Amino acid sequence: MNELDESLDSLEEKRNYHIEQLKLVEDQLTISDNENNNILMKLRDDLIEIINLTNDLIKYKSSVELNKSTNISAIVPTNNENTNEVAKTEIHSNLPLTKSIKLEDSFNHILPSIIDVNGKSFNIGRTVELNSTDNYRKYAKIESESGTGYKVCLFGSNKTIEISKGKVHLLPELTNLKKDDDAEALYSYDGCWYACKIKDVRQNGYLIEYSGYEEDDIIPFDRIRIPRRSDKVLDNESKIPNIITPAGYKVPENLIIKPTDSEKVKFDKRRKMSAIKKQQRSDFIESRAIKRQDSWKKHINSVNKVPIFNKILSNYK
Repeated sequence: MNELDESLDSLEEKRNYHIEQLKLVEDQLTISDNENNNILMKLRDDLIEIINLTNDLIKYKSSVELNKSTNISAIVPTNNENTNEVAKTEIHSNLPLTKSIKLEDSFNHILPSIIDVNGKSFNIGRTVELNSTDNYRKYAKIESESGTGYKVCLFGSNKTIEISKGKVHLLPELTNLKKDDDAEALYSYDGCWYACKIKDVRQNGYLIEYSGYEEDDIIPFDRIRIPRRSDKVLDNESKIPNIITPAGYKVPENLIIKPTDSEKVKFDKRRKMSAIKKQQRSDFIESRAIKRQDSWKKHINSVNKVPIFNKILSNYK
């Protein structure tokens, strides 16, 4: 199972099931006088830990669902907003930070030159692609006009540079998508394209859900495009690299805290990493509980006692 994939209902059902199993184990301990009850006692401890870990995961999942609901309701565009600006509410702090996507040899689509667009103020806030000599795509947002060029904020580094108009191209505004359409969104934190689904059409862009993540976002019309498999976007089939912690946990590389992370991003990363570790710990303890159950069954059979314990953890297999 992918980390944190279980629904809130599934986690609650799992917790309730473990509580019932714990009652069976404790009842068995009261009626058994076998000297090898240490197996049951260890199993009881495992079940208690699983229940506590599952309770923590339920709290985390509930918090995520509540924040998700609150954030979506908070993103309500007004008539005074610039239609080319992203909503200021940031609810995408847990998305991956990866290297820029390499320019494919087959890349042949033509983007309009910024020089060909009339009206200086129209371009402020627009998303552009920079002509690059290092064979990597670079994207940026126009902050202001400066002489014969523009000041742009680079995606992925948040660095502001000056560049001439002839070295940038406006990304086209895609306005004809509708709810439930599949698309790709340009993520400003790293300048990469990610698979997404359109959830709603807003005045200032699309409300989208990133595929494989529990994150919604408002994306301007010029940071959305029709899916292009040749660009190797990260979708449900791709894998985020994992790292192994000293304690043996596998955590996504994008959850490593960076010096440039805001306090909110750091908090969100720590909270999600903690939940992932608890999920892995719960899976490990559950697997160990199954082995102890089998050990106890073998012991019961070896002394020809009634296998009362067969009910315990019977649904694990």
